Amino acid sequence: MSHTRLLVWGKKNGKGHMSAPNLAALPPTNEAFIENVKRAHFQAMWWRNLNVNLLPALNPEEFGWKKDTCNRSLIPSHLPEDAKRVPDYILEMIRCGCKKFTALQKYVLLGQLKRVNIN
Repeated sequence: MSHTRLLVWGKKNGKGHMSAPNLAALPPTNEAFIENVKRAHFQAMWWRNLNVNLLPALNPEEFGWKKDTCNRSLIPSHLPEDAKRVPDYILEMIRCGCKKFTALQKYVLLGQLKRVNIN
């Protein structure tokens, strides 16, 4: 899945380096895709069994959900910390296409740099 998604994305967005690539068009990684499929499968099983009054005895935490005990609800689980969000070569393609910084951009950038400790 990952190789194919990147090939398709590269063909759509790799027409030239004149503009920044559209990262929103990048399909999910294998890890994110698997989590989405698990959640969709869990939801579909519940919907399918609602009309027969036989709710499935499933643990939502095995299907990409985490229990929120305070709100008594389910929230989507996040990807593991070691999972890659974006391949390295995509990160290398990202660059700023700005000709010059505006006053606001300079202010924000300088403010960010002042907060960084290099100790």
